[in-house]
Amino acid sequence: MADEAAQARYGAEVRAEVCERLESGESLNSICGDPRMPTGATIHYWAKRDPEFAAAKRRAQRSAWRRQRREDAEAQAARMTRLALSPPSRQGRPSGYTPELADAICRRIAHGEGIAAICRDAAMPCVVTVYAWLRQKSEFADMYALAREMQAHTKFDLAWEIACAATPGSVEVARLQVGVIRWQASRLAPRKYGERLEDVEKAPVTVRIRKWGENGWADLEAPGEARGEGPWD
Repeated sequence: MADEAAQARYGAEVRAEVCERLESGESLNSICGDPRMPTGATIHYWAKRDPEFAAAKRRAQRSAWRRQRREDAEAQAARMTRLALSPPSRQGRPSGYTPELADAICRRIAHGEGIAAICRDAAMPCVVTVYAWLRQKSEFADMYALAREMQAHTKFDLAWEIACAATPGSVEVARLQVGVIRWQASRLAPRKYGERLEDVEKAPVTVRIRKWGENGWADLEAPGEARGEGPWD
């Protein structure tokens, strides 16, 4: 009843504005945060009951997605062009291992960052160097393992924050994010967040002992009969 009342309250102009803002790249959550706009639940109700609005909404979101992909590709191409034309920098990334640099990397890992994101920092070594240190420096490997375990706890808390902040319009995205974070936490700290064997339902196992006889294969009634004559004797 509440959705029907909201449907009667907002006219076609509001629906058109929703589609225009979606096509411009604005998220549905941002649109629904506008006091003039309906809630996410109302918009989903419209899309379910009004095929024309649902089609317009899909076209707007698809157009925004394609434009964003095109802009990202153009920005990446421009960045690669700048890198190709710019003179080589005399100040390269640090390549020498130091306890301070190792500690900085592990602290950022513990706070939730990935190796690829950390190594994009100009003050950090490249990914290949970090993995080489893991093979060559046992103390760094121990720090790295501990940082990854701490990262699992950080991601566990992050999943709770995402779940608490979810709205009817973002619940699907939130469910996907929480699922990925849960998978990461189970791999980073399997003893803490992994699936325990005792929690897995155990399927019953039936053992059957059979022998070949005049009428073909037959189950043995008693274990002692397994020593009778057969093709394997």
